[in-house]
Amino acid sequence: MRCYRSRWVITVLFASAIIAGMVIAAEAKTFAYLFSGDGKVLTLDTDTDTITATRPLPSIGPFMQIAGNIVASLADNLLLIVEGSRQFGIRAFDFRSLRYRGDLGLGTTHLPDVLVPPTGPHFFVKWADPSAGDAEVVTRFDKATLKNLGNLPQVPGFLGPREDRKLAFSPDGARLYAYHGDPPLRVEAYDSRTMKLTETYDAAPLIAPGVLGAGVDDIQADRALVGENSAQKYGDPPLLSFFTLSLRDQISTPRITTGLYGQKYLTPGGDKILFNEARWGGLGGQNVGRLHVYSVATGTKLGQVNYPVYGEGVLAGIRPQGDKAYYYHAARTPDQRTLTSLSLNTFAVIKEITSWMVDVMIFFDQP
Repeated sequence: MRCYRSRWVITVLFASAIIAGMVIAAEAKTFAYLFSGDGKVLTLDTDTDTITATRPLPSIGPFMQIAGNIVASLADNLLLIVEGSRQFGIRAFDFRSLRYRGDLGLGTTHLPDVLVPPTGPHFFVKWADPSAGDAEVVTRFDKATLKNLGNLPQVPGFLGPREDRKLAFSPDGARLYAYHGDPPLRVEAYDSRTMKLTETYDAAPLIAPGVLGAGVDDIQADRALVGENSAQKYGDPPLLSFFTLSLRDQISTPRITTGLYGQKYLTPGGDKILFNEARWGGLGGQNVGRLHVYSVATGTKLGQVNYPVYGEGVLAGIRPQGDKAYYYHAARTPDQRTLTSLSLNTFAVIKEITSWMVDVMIFFDQP
C-alpha cells in the first residue's frame, strides 16, 4: 500500500527484525548499535538510553546506512556491510569487537542484497556478476570462514527489486517470509537454508469489502500485519484499519479501525501493534507525534505516547522486549539529530538522545 507506507521505514526496520527473534538472557543488558554513514558505530545502552561508546569501523569508507546494507547474525558474531556508491563491495566484521574480517570480493556496479539467516551455517548474497555480463546470481557463503560456496541453481523469485518486496525471518530462523506492501496479499515462506518455496499464505479473503486498497505491512513472530485503506477515492487521505494473521494456524485477530493516517508495525514478540501518527507540518505546522499502542489479541487500545517532532523522521527500532520504541528525527537545532525513546508500558517520552545521522539500529544483549 504505497499510498501510506514509507519505503524508507520498511528498510530501516529490517535490521531490527533480523535480531528481534533472538532469545535474551534474563540477566543480560540490552544494547543497540547505531550506524553512521561516515563509518562510525555508536553503542546505546537501551536500559538507560545512554550512548556508552563511539567507535570507527576499520577498513571501511562511507556507506549507505539503510538496513539491508547493514546485516548482522548475532549468534555467529557476524556483521556485514555493503560499501560503495557506484562500485559496491561487502565487508565482514566481528559483531562484538567490530574487528575487520575481510572483503567478500564481489565487486559489482549493482547494489547487492545480503540475506543472513539467524540460524544455519550459511548466508546469501544476490549480486550482478561482472564476469557473467552482470547477470544476477545468488552466491552462498560460509558464515565462519566467509568462503564462497558457489551459486544457487537459480535466483529465488522473491529477490526482485528492493522497493517491491519485504523480507522477515521466523523466530526459529528456519523460514524466510517474503511479502509486498501492495496486492497481491500473499506471503511466501522459503526454507532459509535452501531458499526453496515451502508454503504460500493469502490474506485476500479476509479483506473487508469496499476498501480502496490493502497490503501486508509487517511480519513478526510468525504473524502478519495486514492494513486496509477505507478512503472514498484515490487522492483522499488514507483512512486505515488493520488486523493480524497468524501464519502458523491461519487465525486472524480483531480488526482495529482508526480513521487516521500513519505507519504500522508489530512489536518483535507479535503481541502489540504500533500505529505512528507523526506529523511534520513544516515551520508553523503541526509538529507532534502520536504513537498509538494496541493489543493484538483483543484489538483494544492500550495507550498513546505523544512526543515532539522537529522534522521528518522514522521509527528506527523497537526493543526486542517490546517495551520501548525509538523515533529518529531532526533535532531542535539544524545541525543535530534526535533519537527519542518512547515507553510502550507507561506511554511516556523517556528521553531525547542527541546523536549523529543514524537510522539503523541493531539490538543485542550481553552480560
